[in-house]
Amino acid sequence: MQTYNITPISSKVLDGGEFIFLQYVAINPDGLPRGCYKLRIINLTDKDVVISYDGTTSNDYIAAGGELKVEGPGNRYGVFPAHTIVYAQAASVGGVSNGVILTGYALTV
Repeated sequence: MQTYNITPISSKVLDGGEFIFLQYVAINPDGLPRGCYKLRIINLTDKDVVISYDGTTSNDYIAAGGELKVEGPGNRYGVFPAHTIVYAQAASVGGVSNGVILTGYALTV
């Protein structure tokens, strides 16, 4: 029987100063290094944040200080393919403190 291991990817941080109101900004401009079955996005800012997986469509919402976990059925290729770029935008006008952290987890043999 094949055994799978959970392998975390390196965390990426979008600093609060990089937010542009009503514009999506890439959290991980180079994309995911490998396919992931689970993503975790932590909003450390003082603003609500909208998340997009294509830079256009508003897919998820994270309240200020909140976090989002998106998980699919585990498979070794992942629900989120390698090179997927995750975007964020502030949901309201004004300066943004702190940042948003993206982490992910892949299944490896």
